[in-house]
Order: sequence, then C-alpha cells, then structure tokens
Amino acid sequence: MALTDVSTHSPPDRGSIGRLRRLPDLDMESYNDFLTGMRAWMFKDMSAATQFRAQEVVAAAQARGENLPFPRAKALFEADQTLAASMRFWISCQLMAHHSLLDGFRRQGDVFLKEMDEAAASGPGSLELNPDLHIPDYARHEVHIQPGGYVGEEFAGHVYHYGTNSFYLGRNDQDEVYLARAAQLSKPADGKLECIVDIGCGIGQYTLALKEACPQARVMGLDVGAPMLRYAHARAVHLGVDVDFAQRLAEDTGLEAGSVDVVCAHILFHEVSTPAAKDIIDEAYRILRPGGVFEVTDFSVQREWSSYTEYRVWADHYYNGEPWTRDYYNRDMLGLLAAAGFEVQTEDAPLAMGFLKKFISVKSAVGEALKAA
Repeated sequence: MALTDVSTHSPPDRGSIGRLRRLPDLDMESYNDFLTGMRAWMFKDMSAATQFRAQEVVAAAQARGENLPFPRAKALFEADQTLAASMRFWISCQLMAHHSLLDGFRRQGDVFLKEMDEAAASGPGSLELNPDLHIPDYARHEVHIQPGGYVGEEFAGHVYHYGTNSFYLGRNDQDEVYLARAAQLSKPADGKLECIVDIGCGIGQYTLALKEACPQARVMGLDVGAPMLRYAHARAVHLGVDVDFAQRLAEDTGLEAGSVDVVCAHILFHEVSTPAAKDIIDEAYRILRPGGVFEVTDFSVQREWSSYTEYRVWADHYYNGEPWTRDYYNRDMLGLLAAAGFEVQTEDAPLAMGFLKKFISVKSAVGEALKAA
C-alpha cells in the first residue's frame, strides 16, 4: 500500500517522544498506529476466540475417537475457517507493518543513509564494519518475514525497530523491556565488571541498556548484520551512549581468550541452527574469564504444549520466517552449556513481561578442570 508520493526533499525533523524518534511523516505514523491497534485486537480478543475454537475442534475430534497426532491436528486446524482467518490476520499484519515501514524509509532513503554515514564517523562509541565477512547461511533468512532479513536490506534496522515496537504494543517505545532486563543483569560473583559483550545484538537496544546500567564497563555489541549495526550506532550517537559495535560472528568474535566478564545473548539462540548454537556457546566460554557469566535470554525449552500451541509454534516456523525455532525447542540447551564447561546456576528465571526466560552459566574452576582432564 503506497502511503504518499516519493519525496524529493529532506523530511522534517518531527522530534522524539522520549527516546523514540517519531516516524518521518504523519502517514507512516498513522498507519503504524493502526497496525499496532490491529495487533492489540488480534493478541487479545481474536486470540481468545481462536483458543476457544481450537478446543472445540480438538474436543470434536476426540469425541470421534481420534488420537490427534500432530499431522492430523494440523490438518484439522488449517481446515477450520476461524483458525485459518486468525492465521491470515497474523501474517498479513506482519507483512503490512514491514512493507509500509520499508516503503516509507526508502522514499526518503538518501536522508537516512546520510544520517547513518555521518554517525559512523562520529561518537560516542565506535562502529566497525567488515564488508568481507562471510555471512553464514543460517543468518541469511528473512527472519520474521522482514524483507531482506537482517543482512540484505540497508534499512533493516529501521524496519526492525519500529516493527518490533508495534509487536510490543507500545510497551517498549522507551526501551522499557531492555532497560528492565539490563537492571537484572547476572554479574560475576567477585563483582568485577570491566567488559560486557552482547552477541547477536541487532539494533543494540539491549547493548545500550547494558551500558546505561553498567556505565563503568566497556560494552560491545557484535552482530552479523551491517544494516542493523549501522542503525544501532546511529541511534547510540543520537542518544549519547558510549558503546562499541562491530560486525563479527557470535561464533568467531576475534576477542582475546579470557578477556570478558559477561557475555549476553538476548533472543539469539532460537534464530540459529544447533551446530551454530554449539559453536557460539564454545566461543562464549573461550572469551570469558574464570568466574565470568554467560547470560542467555530466550524462550523456555521445557514445555508441555496443547495441540494448538504446538501448531502455532509450527506456524511461526513455517509462515513467519523462523526456520530454527522448532530446532531450538528440541535442543538440549542445558546440555550444550554443560558440555562447553559451564556451570549452569539458574534456568528459566522470569524476566520483565514474562514470556522470555534466562539461563545463567558461569565459567567455573570446576568446568575448567573437567575440560582440561
């Protein structure tokens, strides 16, 4: 849907609402507000109706004597008009949000590219890009059906930021979620906190929050996607937060062994394959000092699902550009962490807003001894 004609001039600075810069024109802002309201209705009223309808579908099948293995349950859910309509609303809303944002930023693209270029040459903080970096296949997908994914579209960071704000229904416009989680950062027992590395940092919302929560520490954000990092650094400059961003792989950070106090991986592991997850965990172990902490925030891997919940997880994987989520839910994350040498102290610790969990692992002397044996 075209919102306005192509602009031939610089957009006005429409100011900020707190930390959040307003979208560059009223058409974009209004359309984004509409989609946010649509998501709110979908997540509340429509979700309640579809849950009830799914229970009816399952009850009817059980009354017929069916056992409902997943393929059969999936077929029944997809044949039901109410459930199919819910799925269509969900995916269409996602597509409408991404494409409307992307169209809007592209219309005034020269302005936003110049803004990122100017920020790249200034501080606070720094930006390191590596145009020769080999992008792994697992990172080339159009995650969340975002056009171009995180590596193939120059405005990926812009689209991701405002698209996810819509997903949070306005509850993260001021980075509230990330600031709350950074305030709960798992720190080394000895209190030493000189270097924090945020791997898979995306647009750096958690990276910035970590620096604000721990101003005495050097904070680095590493990600494979140059467009995400360019936006992250421009935003850090705009907010005046001193962090260092670098385009590097989470499984090959290039950092010195034993040089980091805390490594964070925030909603990263459900976006990577299991072989990549193992390599990332091993690299986190390598760069952490003894006593250092590896804080992983992601979805819980220990669940008992209804047939419809299992179907929704499959649909997220299949329709919503989440190629590794089913792999993630079948992954032994605790086993991978322990195999790398970590002592897993806490798992599934509740966080702000509740739907993510935290795995806290320590590079302990016991683990070092076991690896050396």
